[in-house]
Amino acid sequence: MQSLVFSRRQLITASLALSLSALSSSVRAQDIVTPRVLRQEKDGFTLTLRLPQSPVIANVEAVLYLRLEIEGTGESKQVVPFARVDATAKPDGEGNAVSLSASPDGVAGEYSIVGKFPAAGVYTITVTVSASSNSNAEPISVSFNPVRVLSVAEKDKEQSANYSLKVESTPSQPLPGELVKLRLFVTDNATKKRVTEFESIYNAPFHLYVVREDTSELRREKPVPVSAAPNSKEDGVFLLDYAFSSGGSWRLFAEVAPKDQGIQLLTTRMTIPGAKSLPEPMMAQIAPLVRQNGVNLRFSRPTRFIARETMSVPLQLEDGQGNGLADLQITDSALAHLYFAERDGKTFLHTVPDSRDPRNGRSGSNTLTFPVRFPKAGTYRAWLTLNRSGQPAVVTFVVRVYDK
Repeated sequence: MQSLVFSRRQLITASLALSLSALSSSVRAQDIVTPRVLRQEKDGFTLTLRLPQSPVIANVEAVLYLRLEIEGTGESKQVVPFARVDATAKPDGEGNAVSLSASPDGVAGEYSIVGKFPAAGVYTITVTVSASSNSNAEPISVSFNPVRVLSVAEKDKEQSANYSLKVESTPSQPLPGELVKLRLFVTDNATKKRVTEFESIYNAPFHLYVVREDTSELRREKPVPVSAAPNSKEDGVFLLDYAFSSGGSWRLFAEVAPKDQGIQLLTTRMTIPGAKSLPEPMMAQIAPLVRQNGVNLRFSRPTRFIARETMSVPLQLEDGQGNGLADLQITDSALAHLYFAERDGKTFLHTVPDSRDPRNGRSGSNTLTFPVRFPKAGTYRAWLTLNRSGQPAVVTFVVRVYDK
């Protein structure tokens, strides 16, 4: 999801428009000017709620993002990874509050807030943050308003992304197997400027996933930032030496977090001249057991994957003898990483085990539970990557995702 930071003048204009609208009893949801970034400060804490780039639609699951910060030295702020976040949404006027689910994101101090709004209208979202169990601090509660929810009939045209991934290659048309130098950077579509400040995601500021467009191959890379003076020509540029294994179309997905904007997943396409590899078939997994690379993967229960809804996917992992994997090691802040790419090669997901599930990482447990939200129906190839005593292991499978 994308987010947009409004200027002070825009926020004042939006607040004035809201005040004037409140004078009319016939105000409608679509008349409310809703900033995409809402902030509240309380007791030295700053809580920022970012709404999704696309409109929030009634009875359709929406994902919002919360950032927690505390005052630091001078004018700086420090992120606060609290232990528990609770959230509710209440319509302005008649109607009961509904609970929203909150879970930690890949950036420290960031949480995803997921839920459905039962009807169109204007909502107030209340967030309560509790410190860790060994702290005596009182919970902090703040409210964000207005959050506008549209009916399906009122749905606006999808808005364009706020950021773009740019890639320059040397040579410009590399052949299969030829080492190519990739120069990557992210631009802000509103200002047309290069983004120069990033937050760390899974121990790196920039993750690049190279996917052959038929999804038969996935490679994960960490481009290296150029050491450059601020605002110089190379500020914000990342470099990677790479060799494409075959000709054809490839998708490059960048997972980055521009400062204060949360995780963004950006993509661009590259075409490599030369012979193409034969596409691999994509048949959805029917058997509940997958055996690959010394790992047995079992689906803990029959799962029907539904698009546009956050699901909890428990996977049981065993060695070749049927014993739980006791040798898993953390890689890039997680016990495992799970990736999905849709058949068209244009849709990509990355998720890690749910830190709220007590089974994840517990000694003696052979289950890892992943929160997954597929943006659309289709056939997806999945890659589960593990670190077993320092040795990488990959298990692949295919799932079918349905519209509800």
